Amino acid sequence: MTESTLSSTRPNTPHSLRTWLLALVPVTLWGSSFVMTKSIFGEWPPLSVAAGRWLLASLVFALYLPLTGQTAPLGRALRQDLGAILRFGFVGVTLLYAVQNLALSYTTAANASVLGNLVPLFVALLSVLFLGERLTSRLLLGLVAATVGALLFSLQGSAVTVAPEHLLGDGLTLLSALAGAIYVVQGKAIVDRYPPAVVTALASGVGALFLAPLALLVEGVPPWPSLNAWAGLLGLGLGASVLGNLAWWHVAEALPASRAAVFILLVPVVGALLGVIWMGDPLTPLAILGGGMILAGVYLAETG
Repeated sequence: MTESTLSSTRPNTPHSLRTWLLALVPVTLWGSSFVMTKSIFGEWPPLSVAAGRWLLASLVFALYLPLTGQTAPLGRALRQDLGAILRFGFVGVTLLYAVQNLALSYTTAANASVLGNLVPLFVALLSVLFLGERLTSRLLLGLVAATVGALLFSLQGSAVTVAPEHLLGDGLTLLSALAGAIYVVQGKAIVDRYPPAVVTALASGVGALFLAPLALLVEGVPPWPSLNAWAGLLGLGLGASVLGNLAWWHVAEALPASRAAVFILLVPVVGALLGVIWMGDPLTPLAILGGGMILAGVYLAETG
């Protein structure tokens, strides 16, 4: 079945329902990662947190792949697609996380949140250009509706500011959104050839390979983490990085990249709901409106 056929098929089968439910796994884990990351920042600087979580993920896959008999496809991927794999891990893990953290130092949180929601739109464009996917009118309508909902959800009373001192940060945020989109599109091409566990292991290993020395160079050796920081690092490494990305590549294996990427817009909804439950954060009417638009947009995109 071709990508264009997949994009025009209505997902009304049990297999598609399982894919939708599986998509909630990375969405939930990535949404909760904001709370966990914030809890560690008091002890560890941003790049060290990113490097730590991906190093833990790499160690997990160093044990998991041999135990599940997946070293053969791993070796084949390294022999046949080493260049693509290096680009995949560097852009999707190292560049994405490094640029995201740097951007927050030069722009406002509202600007960064709004611009970061453009990832699915970039994925849709790149999927057409490089994967030959066809975007239906229903998919486009759902994507636009969910993106507008995510923008409303991200603002919640804050204003996007256009100022010379924020241009660098805004540009870096756009670059990080593009890096995330490239990660999804490159990964889709790779997961069509190799198992999702191998793809996740490769992203983890290459990302950690570049992130660890970068963190040491920029931030130095971090202090020994407390029990609270260890819990956060394990949650990020085992949850968001290992289980979240592994589930994501199973979803990307089953769906065109342009449709799979729409689920990413549910991440801020989950993050906000967890903030309400765990930290007592308020839920504003604008957030409810934006969340409703996201859900409606995702439904339109996934049934078109």
